[in-house]
Amino acid sequence: RIEWVAGMFTRLLRRLGQESRSKLLVNGRHQLRMATTPRSSLETVGLSICNWLLEGSLFWCVAAAVAIPMSFSTAIMVMGVVRFGGIILSTPAGIGSHEFLVITAMYALGYSPEHSLALGMITHLILVIPPALMGLVSAITMGTSNFKGMLATTP
Repeated sequence: RIEWVAGMFTRLLRRLGQESRSKLLVNGRHQLRMATTPRSSLETVGLSICNWLLEGSLFWCVAAAVAIPMSFSTAIMVMGVVRFGGIILSTPAGIGSHEFLVITAMYALGYSPEHSLALGMITHLILVIPPALMGLVSAITMGTSNFKGMLATTP
């Protein structure tokens, strides 16, 4: 499968043409340079903390909605297990691994498998469906012709 993905990526880069590939590399280098400044590092950490709090709030709200007694700190911990475990158990869109990690974390905390599966499935749907729909709408409205235009912009 890796060979297939690598081949697909190579074919995509060939279709872009030399000028677009060069601009893609220049934009990538510029982004890396920007990521090494102290200010951007602080912004990244701040945004990461906000993201963790919002996602933990999602776990906490879903637990409350399906009558699972869970404190906010427990919700943050379950979400943290899911995020860190997702680094190792990576599947497309986290299908299966997200639920497995939620069940594992909640089982270790003494929750029932039914509550754990419910929380895992509902939070996964809430986290995956909206971005997937936005991407679909974006692909339909923008089309693929704008991809080359996005690469043509320089920093």
